[in-house]
Amino acid sequence: MSPLIVENEYGFRDSGYSGFNNPVELAVLESERLWPGEKVGLIVSLGTDVISLTPINVGEDWTASDRYATKFLKGVLTKLGPNANINDRIRKRALDCIKQIANVAADTQLSHRSAKSKHPESIYYRLDPSLGLDGFDLFDIFHTATVEQNVQQWLGSPETEKKVTSIVERAVLLNTEPLSKDTARFVEPPRPSAEIVNPGYNPQLDKRRPETMIDYLHNYQVLFVIDDSGSMKGDRWMETRDALIGIADYALKYNTDHVNIRFLNSQQTFPQIKGASTIMSIFDMIQPRGYTPTGAILERILREHVSKLDNAVNTKEYELIRPLDIIVLTDGIPSDQPKLVLAEAVKKMRASKHHPNCIGVQFVQIANDDGADIALQDLIYGDNGSMVDTVPFDGELTAERLERILLGGLHPNVRAMMPIRQ
Repeated sequence: MSPLIVENEYGFRDSGYSGFNNPVELAVLESERLWPGEKVGLIVSLGTDVISLTPINVGEDWTASDRYATKFLKGVLTKLGPNANINDRIRKRALDCIKQIANVAADTQLSHRSAKSKHPESIYYRLDPSLGLDGFDLFDIFHTATVEQNVQQWLGSPETEKKVTSIVERAVLLNTEPLSKDTARFVEPPRPSAEIVNPGYNPQLDKRRPETMIDYLHNYQVLFVIDDSGSMKGDRWMETRDALIGIADYALKYNTDHVNIRFLNSQQTFPQIKGASTIMSIFDMIQPRGYTPTGAILERILREHVSKLDNAVNTKEYELIRPLDIIVLTDGIPSDQPKLVLAEAVKKMRASKHHPNCIGVQFVQIANDDGADIALQDLIYGDNGSMVDTVPFDGELTAERLERILLGGLHPNVRAMMPIRQ
């Protein structure tokens, strides 16, 4: 393939010719040379549907063999015409060409997987349109109209629109001043695409978070999950109780039934909490013991709420389901895997096309146990749909501080607009 010469000085050649059919790593290296010390914020890799030329999930040590290439041979030789004198030399050259193309295709997929794993700090997208190549013979060049039609269908699909829109939104955010928590509270949440979210959801999900406790308690379902493990005995238990008394008194004052309490170890549930006397009796009844099974209780709560949403789709009840705020008050490192539970819940919500703001989870750290802050902070990473926020230990948990935490919460899709480590 002849290079393209520009201004008699610069020569350009298809990177596939040099063995880089997917030049994503070269692009990253070039970026590092141009802007040393700068992090690559967004990587978009564009594919050409060559997956059908290699085995599924091709490995790093895979190389096309004569045996593998033979399955394409008949189709290639047919292109030479019925009168062609096909001998062993031509067969060998055809096999060599097939193997080279298959190896380039394999390199494309390996480069994609490598880039995705090497740059977890960057926002990485792979766009690989389905061109329908698996229905053609290799070296078949007479189906450009079919390929163009397949590309147009791919471009017009809801899935492609969703992905391209996400890329554009991310690119815009990368070039704007990052949001802080204080400013994010006043940002209008972005309205999700109708193709990815069920219609008829609660309109509160597209509004800014409430600024007063009365609006918050009337418009949100608030579920406190209390750590009742053995380490919470004594002052920590009393501190948590006293902080909750203030919220329960709000619920009594404003006559709202949307404050609920559950515990990590106790199987008892306490719905519609109102007033100090109710909190006092609950904390006298439940005594700290056991471990910290945060993931187990969250799995039950999230499963129940997602099922409730699933069952209400296409009914009037769907609009009435309030956004659920789960507030986990805990002093310790979870004894199970809440991170996996959260990721699975988000996966189910997406599959069922529920609004991303349906559920939010805040982990509030009580006391300053070694390692607890790191363990809780780790929960904000991973594929949790920005559902999770953590509030580190900052002195005594009072009713006033707990109120500020509740009102300072963010919608998941607003939190997604912020730097992940903020």
